[in-house]
Amino acid sequence: MKNARYLIFAGPMMLALAAGAAYAAPGMSREQVQKELASAMRAGEVTTRFQGLTPRERFPDLYPAASSELRKSRGQVQAELVAALQAGDVVTRFQGVTPHDRFPDRYSTAPTVPGKTRAQVQAERDAALKTGDVSDGFQGLTPRELFPDLYPPAAN
Repeated sequence: MKNARYLIFAGPMMLALAAGAAYAAPGMSREQVQKELASAMRAGEVTTRFQGLTPRERFPDLYPAASSELRKSRGQVQAELVAALQAGDVVTRFQGVTPHDRFPDRYSTAPTVPGKTRAQVQAERDAALKTGDVSDGFQGLTPRELFPDLYPPAAN
């Protein structure tokens, strides 16, 4: 009777272990699996018992943002750093301000792109008001959407 009790508990455990071994990734050594698990745990990608969420999902501010960019070479990073230093865009220890902000006369200004004139912007605004294409700011709807009978049909 004592052995039957052990078989009831040990039988499913043995089946689970055998099934786990059968589904293990072929060609991966124990060390590789352990390294992969350790890196996943450091990155917060291992699901915990708390609502089935990963630590990264529960505490996103504790983990670095996952970058979708391709990695840059060392030379590219160094070239970007030199360019940023020359432009004064690297934050210094002095109150978290860039040298460009502290001493704007020492650095060249970025070229400005010519924009619209004041008259062009006012004409564009007046045309939008006339056709009802300006949002009311409260509901996020335009007057054309709120009162379609007051405006001519929109040209598509």
